[in-house]
Order: sequence, then structure tokens, then C-alpha cells
Amino acid sequence: MGNNSYEKLPPISLIKNISSFSIPLLIVLSLLTYIPTLYYDYVFCDDTDIIIRDYERINDISRIPDEFIKGYINTDYYRPLQNISYIVNTQITGKTPFSYKIFNLSNHILFVIVLYLFLIHFGLNKITALVLSSIFAIHPLFINAVVWIPGRNDLMFSLFGLLSFLLLIKYISSPKGILLTLHILSFWLAILSKETALMIPFIMLLYLILIKREKLLSKLVLKHILLWLIPILLWLILRTIADLGKPAYFTSLDIMLYNIPSIFEYIGKFFFPIKLSTLPTYSLLNTFLGVIAFSIIIFLIIKFRNGDVK
Repeated sequence: MGNNSYEKLPPISLIKNISSFSIPLLIVLSLLTYIPTLYYDYVFCDDTDIIIRDYERINDISRIPDEFIKGYINTDYYRPLQNISYIVNTQITGKTPFSYKIFNLSNHILFVIVLYLFLIHFGLNKITALVLSSIFAIHPLFINAVVWIPGRNDLMFSLFGLLSFLLLIKYISSPKGILLTLHILSFWLAILSKETALMIPFIMLLYLILIKREKLLSKLVLKHILLWLIPILLWLILRTIADLGKPAYFTSLDIMLYNIPSIFEYIGKFFFPIKLSTLPTYSLLNTFLGVIAFSIIIFLIIKFRNGDVK
């Protein structure tokens, strides 16, 4: 009886074979989820304002350098990398939305792949990393970011932010100058995509202290804090001299602080995807669930910080 029950379980070799095709599987899952959306038309929200109304601003590739001293389309947000991405799209399909949507989907796929690699380097085994990354690939919470063209700011800052985190982990295990340089560069690109990326150093600092058990005033921590300040200061200088547009409710920094509770909101929606909306909405229930989930995650990270999560 015992032998027969074990024969019904999938062989270890099959699991290993599945994990060896993890990245292609993640790509296929993402494509199957979002390919139909590539043929959607513009929505009459920011899409038409950015691409149709202000087309003259984004239809000339020679204007790319100018975007580093301008605000986001008609606002005082400073997101030059997002503006530049629109310029790139116009060179491919003009006002036709196809390349804009391809760009968003490509960013989503790259994020899922980087997430998979990040989870492995964080200490998870390949199967666990594949399952978690697959959830991100198809989760309805991210439909807005992938399908809505201006939603790419979340995709871009998340991609570069996670890549920066991954490079930090790789640098700690193998301190090479190229890894450190790419780590700082990725963080800078994240800030240029969306000001929310200014929160990333705090998350990486928690990693150094809680996971790597570094003291706050250790040489490694102080070195990285100083290095993180370089792209932040450069961002502040460029934003200060930039010709910004109309105030978007608050200044960029104010709205970042105002939206901090949305972090717990999104965590709650991720684990309990109910009453989702294409626009940011706040629910006391989702925020409460997010705080609980976040607390559990921090507890598990501290408990298994030696990399024993298998």
C-alpha cells in the first residue's frame, strides 16, 4: 500500500523539469492573460490627453533630452522616463495604440521574470518562486497597470526597483563593481519613472538589517545609504530646474506621503482580491487586511531570515 501511494505522487524529476522551464512558463502565462488586451482602443482618460492632444510633444525623438527638464504631461509630477517611453512608442506606431500596449505588457513580463529571479536569490526554491511569480503574472490586481497605457509608471518603477533590489542581493554575495553600479543605476531609473520609488531604499535597508543582520551604522549599511543618496539628490536637482506643469493635487513628495496607506491597501487586495477597481479606491477593510498580511510577511521574514524557506 505504501509503495503504491508513493507511486501516485509526481516524480521529483518531473518537478525539476518544470522548474527548468520556469521563465518560458511565466512568459506564456502572461501572454495568455493579456494578449486580448493588445487590440483594445484608447480609453478616454489620460490616454487621449497624452497621445492625441499632446502628440506634438511626443512625436519627435530629438526631444528626448528635453524631457529631463520637463514635468509629466501637463502636471508637476517629474517622471521623465515615462515621457520618454511615449516618444519611443510614437516612433513605432504613431498614434496607433498597439506599440503602447506592447510596451506595457513587455514591462509586466520582465517584472515577473525579475521577480522569479529575485525570489530565488532571496532564498526560495525554484518551484515556490515559480508559483509565486505565476500568481503575479495573472493576478487581477495588476490589470490596471498593464492595460491602461499611463499605468506603465507603476510597471516601470516596480521593474527597476525590484531589479535594483536583486542587484543589491547579488552584490552582497559577490561584491563586484559592475553589480553595484547597476544597482544604483536601476534605482535611479526607478525614481525617474515614478516618485514612489523613493520608498525603495527603506525596504532595502530593512533587508540589510533584518535579513543580513547588519547594524545600522555598519560600513556596508552606511556605504549604501550614501550611494542611494546620489540618485535621490540628482533627481531632486533635475526636478528643481525642470519646467513643471500644473499642480497634481499636491507636490510629488506630498502625494507620495499621502498615498503611503495605499501600500497596505494593495497588499490587502493582493491576498483578498475583492471589490477591485480600475481607479485607486480606499477601503478600511482592505487596509486592515493589508496591515495583517504585511505583519505576517515581516514575521515570516524575521523567522526565516537564515534562508530556510524551502
